[in-house]
Amino acid sequence: MRSPAAAFAWAFGRRHRFGFLALGAYLSALGVVRFLALTTELRLPTEWDVGFAFLVVVPGTVALYWLIIAFTFGSEGNLAGRQSIYPPRQYTLPVTTTALTAWPMLYGAACVALLWLATRIVAPWPVNLPIAVPLLWPGLLGLVLLAWTQAITWASYPLPAMRVVVTVVGLTSVQVLSVLAIELQASETLMVALLAPQLPLAFLVARHAVARARCGAVTDRSAVFERIGAALARRGLNHKPFANAGAAQFWLEWKRYGWSLPTLVAIVLPVELLLLWASRDAPALVFTILAIVALTPPCLASFTAIAVRKSGAGDDYGVSPFTATRPLSSAALVGARLRMAVWSAAAAWVLVIPAVPIALLLSDTWPIVADRARAVAGVVGTPRAIGFGALVLATLILTTWRQMVQSLYLGLTGRTGLIRGSGLAMLCGIVAVGPLVEWAWTSGARAWFWVGLFWTLGIIVAARMLLASWIAMRLHRDRLMSDRSLLAGAALWLAAVAAVYAVLLWLFATPIMPRFLLLLIATVAVPFVRLSAAPLALAWNRHR
Repeated sequence: MRSPAAAFAWAFGRRHRFGFLALGAYLSALGVVRFLALTTELRLPTEWDVGFAFLVVVPGTVALYWLIIAFTFGSEGNLAGRQSIYPPRQYTLPVTTTALTAWPMLYGAACVALLWLATRIVAPWPVNLPIAVPLLWPGLLGLVLLAWTQAITWASYPLPAMRVVVTVVGLTSVQVLSVLAIELQASETLMVALLAPQLPLAFLVARHAVARARCGAVTDRSAVFERIGAALARRGLNHKPFANAGAAQFWLEWKRYGWSLPTLVAIVLPVELLLLWASRDAPALVFTILAIVALTPPCLASFTAIAVRKSGAGDDYGVSPFTATRPLSSAALVGARLRMAVWSAAAAWVLVIPAVPIALLLSDTWPIVADRARAVAGVVGTPRAIGFGALVLATLILTTWRQMVQSLYLGLTGRTGLIRGSGLAMLCGIVAVGPLVEWAWTSGARAWFWVGLFWTLGIIVAARMLLASWIAMRLHRDRLMSDRSLLAGAALWLAAVAAVYAVLLWLFATPIMPRFLLLLIATVAVPFVRLSAAPLALAWNRHR
């Protein structure tokens, strides 16, 4: 490379090429939709409906989170640790500290600005928004968020988890400014004057952080905790030895990946809930914000899964010798990671569940949600409404866990092309499903929609049964799992399907809702095939 700029551009492009391809395809799709709308009579979303949410809100939010994680190197370091998450391998590059800091910040700012401009100008926005969306300063706010996130995460801290606290406080302060601006209807000139000076300030803070980390200057207060641990050990209050190798592996998996999802949720959640203060006069916007909050843990779990499904270090998906030689079976290694994902997803939702009602009460938007809940209860009955709410919450928690572990069978194969291609295909499917469902539901094709849904679910269930049988035979033949474990897993899956089917019958059993459709939905909703394929993938990758 002839210049640091070209080197950093190549590094980011090479490392995140599939993500950039997906982002480019998404923006191109928005442009095509806009062009067709201007040249034909294609109907665009004209209110806060499913089509607009799936076409613009959800993909745009996911893209912004991905850009922040990519350009802060968030997937490479420990967010809850003391050390800077700036990659240490880049400290040895023959460039100045200013270049190490400036080029990631500049390229990240350019990508965020491009995303906002494309979303604001090219995307088909509704014509009856409850609030007027400014043109410039929300994009500048995204640049400020990225810049301060880079400065905060690249700094080192004297205590573990202190980075999380500083990030939450800092980003929340920036969001408070935006909420006040919307409430007071501040002019764009004023907001630009307030936000623009923060960019060079964030750069100076980030450069100072990278310079300290490059020199190895990390403030260490761990001696305090060591003295506390020694005192507890003398009193017999120290941790007991691990009961078995599986417990030790679970502890290691939690130390490596367990805190990632709760940390990301703790950073993002206050930023999203602050928007409730700007939507007290817009009920539709309140429920849109709540929907985004509900989808935040599953979306962030998808980013966490990028690291969870790896067995090697850096970009390597191969099994490291340290992992391959552990005195544990492949099924035990996978089981420890599955249990870690359960506790990580539970910790993330422990933050979300109490935070939502508190934010609704403090922002005076609780009456809006309460009135809608009473209206739904009046139509379907209070027990059924409570059961439906519990089912939605349980589905979201299960989806968060699934997002962390459902790609394990891909990541543990060690095939990079298969792993990254599956992520791109999944994102394209998410973007396409919302507008497709809305078109089928509003264009008079409901009968074809139900027929297609029946056949699709039936084919998926039949394919899953065949794959499950083949995987069970391979697990038995290769002695990766005992017969007792296989029977226990099958019994547990059948019990989960029966429980979900019973809840669906209680909630949705009507003369117009076929029971076999509910059975198909319950069978598809409970994961089994991809989880059982993970030990096979790890065993193949472990011994190749």
